[in-house]
Amino acid sequence: MRIAKWVSLIAVTALADPAAVTEGRKSELICHESGCYPRVFSASHEFRKVEHDQEIPAGLHVQLDVSTGERFAKLVDPNDHSGDVVVVDGDTGGIEVTPDTVPAAEVFSGATVLKDQDSTPHPPNKAPLPSGEREEFRHGLDTLVNSHGGSGSCSEELIGALDSLEELVHELEFGLALVERAGGVEALLSQLSSVEETCRMKAALVLGSALRNNANALSAVHARNLPVIPTLINHLAHEHTTDTVAARLIYALSAALGGSQASPESPGTLSHAQFADAFGHHHLAKRFDRESVSDDVRGRIASLVEDHVFGRAVGGGEGVLTDAGVWAGKFEDTLVSNKVVSPSAKSKLLAALKQATDNLPPHTYTPSQPFLNWLAQNTANKDDPLIDQYTTLRAAFGNPKASRKHLVDEL
Repeated sequence: MRIAKWVSLIAVTALADPAAVTEGRKSELICHESGCYPRVFSASHEFRKVEHDQEIPAGLHVQLDVSTGERFAKLVDPNDHSGDVVVVDGDTGGIEVTPDTVPAAEVFSGATVLKDQDSTPHPPNKAPLPSGEREEFRHGLDTLVNSHGGSGSCSEELIGALDSLEELVHELEFGLALVERAGGVEALLSQLSSVEETCRMKAALVLGSALRNNANALSAVHARNLPVIPTLINHLAHEHTTDTVAARLIYALSAALGGSQASPESPGTLSHAQFADAFGHHHLAKRFDRESVSDDVRGRIASLVEDHVFGRAVGGGEGVLTDAGVWAGKFEDTLVSNKVVSPSAKSKLLAALKQATDNLPPHTYTPSQPFLNWLAQNTANKDDPLIDQYTTLRAAFGNPKASRKHLVDEL
């Protein structure tokens, strides 16, 4: 029986450091031999790993791996209807985990235990995987590999195999096994050119699920010299790629770009080099700027940029900072011009701009006057569902005086 290894938490107060998180501390760095990262964790709409010595601001959705102590955090999604307990299945039966029953060392001060959710990330599952799942994985992978080099038809058998694999490769062991299997990733990349949209979408989902938060699988991609990043970008750039498929390609691309660590040897650093070589910023920007592009795709691109451009800008070179500044200006223009209408997409653009504010130096990004005016107008509407995000941004630079103060604080 599989054992649930993690619980979900809401940070009620700042975690990992008893002192309150201040604006001044947000610009501080923690540096080790492997690289540097902000002292205060900056959240996005996707779960990202929190380093062991990072501070977590209050109000985030935090996932805790109770077997390793690793933490993952993201912005709270108001559409999550979480309960207040977690059921952990083990050999001795179900164990109800509440703030009273989880061992003290495994619960952070100021956190509330919520119901376990079927969402990423999937930390390592150290319990033996059921033999039935192993057999299902082998069968699905065999079916996928055997489809490579064929007619490219999207058969019912292949669709079933892709569905099974998408469920299973969240397990780190299965994700790595898929990448290491000769022909596995190659078959997925081949299916991205399938004549059937269904197989293109499902292949991208399987690839993203196998690589997401799986450093070993991503390292294996580079060890095998698999052209994952350039292939994903090429399909995103194709004019006939629909927004529905593009959304899945962006998911896979974000997973393939790796985590927030920026050390020279990390697989994520290698992925970012491939992204630059494939003119990734150019092609993503062209997709973002299409007149007919959906709000969903624009929002997903904003989240990718938030995580992998703004999130890695601290300590980055001038090229990285220049790209980041261009994206921040593009997001401002999109909001001011009302090119997105859905609250979800607007929220993602605002979250990305908050990350830019936290991580980018003033010479790279300062808010434009049209954006400050737009922000002031929207902050006046207290019934707007995004009022908290408007208020948070305006607290940093929401009017000309606040903007000047923000710049002085950075000096």
